[in-house]
Amino acid sequence: MNRWLRASVKFVGIHLLIFFIFRLCFFFSFSPGSENLNSAELLKSFVLGFRFDLRLTLILLLPFFVIYLVFKKKKSLKKLLLSFYFFVSFIWLSTLFLDIGHFSYLSTRINGTVLQFFANPSIALGMMFDSYPMFWILLGFALVWFAYYLTLKKVIFSFNDSTKLTLGKNKTNLSIILFVLFFILGAYGKISYYPLRWSESFFSKNSFVNYLSLNPVLYFFETLRFKDQTFDKEKVDLYFPQMSEYLNQNDNNKRFARNRPYTGSKKYNVIIIVMESLAMHKTNLMNNKLAPTPYLQSIASESYSFTNAYTPTEGTARGVFGLLTGLPDVGRVKTSSRNPFVIDQKIIMDQFSGYEKYYFIGGSANWANIRAVFTNNISQLNIFEEGSYDVPDTDVWGLSDLDLFIQTNK
Repeated sequence: MNRWLRASVKFVGIHLLIFFIFRLCFFFSFSPGSENLNSAELLKSFVLGFRFDLRLTLILLLPFFVIYLVFKKKKSLKKLLLSFYFFVSFIWLSTLFLDIGHFSYLSTRINGTVLQFFANPSIALGMMFDSYPMFWILLGFALVWFAYYLTLKKVIFSFNDSTKLTLGKNKTNLSIILFVLFFILGAYGKISYYPLRWSESFFSKNSFVNYLSLNPVLYFFETLRFKDQTFDKEKVDLYFPQMSEYLNQNDNNKRFARNRPYTGSKKYNVIIIVMESLAMHKTNLMNNKLAPTPYLQSIASESYSFTNAYTPTEGTARGVFGLLTGLPDVGRVKTSSRNPFVIDQKIIMDQFSGYEKYYFIGGSANWANIRAVFTNNISQLNIFEEGSYDVPDTDVWGLSDLDLFIQTNK
């Protein structure tokens, strides 16, 4: 194995070990107790965490290739690499340390909203020194940072300036090809049309298990675009009467609680078929003069027709969010399903006790991160998606409507 490839392998192995150690520290520091944790969910959480850690590791490794290609003929190559990674490590190591403090104080992983504390840095720093043993924390950070630098210098980039990091001859070409394939697959996160996304972490009703699988550095950058969507109490007070009337509830505590348990004796099978792109205003149900859907009208006239059950939007992700929660998706950045801060919702499907629960989609539930809205809020939900069926995909969106209907029926 040539030196270039050996340095890369060392880099990946050591960084994965560092991230794993921090994940173990997080687990032992905040674990609610074995009686509250499911071993299968814990294992899945650690596996997901490893995949996120691998992605971050490979992102950090990428500049090594760039610096090598640009400065490979310079005698100062090792110095440049050490200087660059010494600076970058301050950023991600700080995030790891801050994440532990952030979770101990607010019971949530560090995210983009933490930047709001920079508006009053003196107060934020004062709170930190009042709440934490900052001397020991800073000392520990300095020791870890220095140990990381020594590892870079003595282990990862152990070559000297006179060593040429050649890509090797034919005997190492296969190793390089395999490493490149490993790099692409590891950064993408999975073998599917959609890559590994943060929504896959929110697969359990146990919030600690979900948080355990996250990589705090990646999660911080994922949430940056939502950092300004803050809670405005004055506007809630202003519009609460309208919201209370819309939700048909009288909750003076402004929690918008909506509990409508079914009290009947018979348990019905409940099947909801979402007809993608069948806009209501284009059908007979809205008295369209063209009368384009007579059979749909026939079904509605001979059945119970719930005219207040609708989603006031055309976008699919917003429609699914509205369908599940009973609330319009008013997220200002793309859709609410993409916002980690609003995925925790009260969904009536979860309140059906004694039921097996399924969700079928022709494509991937990772699309628009809609997976988290389901799995974070509905216990023991079985999701069938791309790869779950015994027929091939029709196109980039997955199965055709007909194939999906047939497979769902099976």
